[in-house]
Amino acid sequence: YLGPTITQLLKLGSDDVVGVLLKDLSFTSADFAFCCVGDNQAVLADDAGSHWSLLFIDIKANVSYHLDSLSPYNYENARKVSENLSFKESNVVEISCPRQKNDFECGLNVLVNTRIISQGFCKGAA
Repeated sequence: YLGPTITQLLKLGSDDVVGVLLKDLSFTSADFAFCCVGDNQAVLADDAGSHWSLLFIDIKANVSYHLDSLSPYNYENARKVSENLSFKESNVVEISCPRQKNDFECGLNVLVNTRIISQGFCKGAA
């Protein structure tokens, strides 16, 4: 699981920063990665943004899956994270998930979708 701060650096950091992060995180030796993607456009800012979505990456299959409760609102941010992780844009698949009914459940949706994928797909692949 890559938390919001790391994902933000992967999205907006320089190539050098991304390279160091991936090496330190042993990204390429993992099977899967979960990234909490925010809509904030600044690397370091007091404002954390207003929306979160999940980018699930099947590293071995070279495919990223984006689950956004306000789809397609956060797609470009997820695509940028995926691209900076050396995945092609065509390998970012938008997955349908329940839509949030208010302005504050996006984080909860990220957690629920992470749990469903980790307990279902990831356990089945192990």
